[in-house]
Amino acid sequence: MTVTPATQTAAPASPALPGDGPGQRVDAPAGRVTITLSARAYEEGQVISALIANGLERTVHAQDSKTDCTIAFLQRGHGTEWVDLLACAVMRPPITLAIGPQHGRTVTFDPSSRNFAALPERQPALGPGTYRVKFTFRLSPGPEGEERLAAFSPVFAIH
Repeated sequence: MTVTPATQTAAPASPALPGDGPGQRVDAPAGRVTITLSARAYEEGQVISALIANGLERTVHAQDSKTDCTIAFLQRGHGTEWVDLLACAVMRPPITLAIGPQHGRTVTFDPSSRNFAALPERQPALGPGTYRVKFTFRLSPGPEGEERLAAFSPVFAIH
């Protein structure tokens, strides 16, 4: 299995809800899980949107409660390292969502969301810098908490 990023434009979609099926139907590159950003760069304060598309022949599973309570992490670049922005104020166990073959889910990261209020005050929640989206997943519904596979978006900037 190959996991690589894509650079197509993300299509808008409604947010994923528990039990809402395998996601929206999309054309995904065969054999890959891809993340497509809605823009190549964002202005500070702008909502970031990305489409996670499953081109594998089987369903992938991911838990929510990651950045902005989505199924993906937003990562900020710090030198040669990437740091997950752990920002989710929901006080419940994570829910596992599925993305079926040739299906996708759109995730959004809203800097004005209350989820980002708890981040350290060293800098703005989503201030200027280099970022990427990381989607961790597994190929079965369980065990909970184990998501050893990952796909990454192209790197983008916030100005």
